[in-house]
Amino acid sequence: MPTLLFVCPDNALLSLAAESAFNARAPPRWRATSAGLRAAASFHPQLRELLADLPIPDHPPRAVDPVLLSFMRVVVLIAHDPDVPVPEFLKSRVDVDWDLRYAPDLPASDLPDVRRQMVERFAALQTLCRERTPQFLG
Repeated sequence: MPTLLFVCPDNALLSLAAESAFNARAPPRWRATSAGLRAAASFHPQLRELLADLPIPDHPPRAVDPVLLSFMRVVVLIAHDPDVPVPEFLKSRVDVDWDLRYAPDLPASDLPDVRRQMVERFAALQTLCRERTPQFLG
């Protein structure tokens, strides 16, 4: 099954929300997962609010590594944190850079705008996934 990886600085909020939202509307046979440039200790307190009625992914915050990356067909870098550099093994694999604003203390009033920005980007992402679907999966 082709898999898309969402990466954010800590895999506590943005990448988890994108994973859940993408999986709710993924192209046939695709699925998404997520990771961070580093792993947060726990989910962000606003994750439930950002997801609305979508489920929280079934993995804890984790860091991206070369092994996880090797299984990915599409890689999306969601946001940058100036204090956390993108590792070399990841730089060449990023297909799409959304460059959303990263803030560990994201105000609740910004959540609807973040959700809207993600949803707006999904159409182009779904097209990219369809282009990268192996022929035998048609």
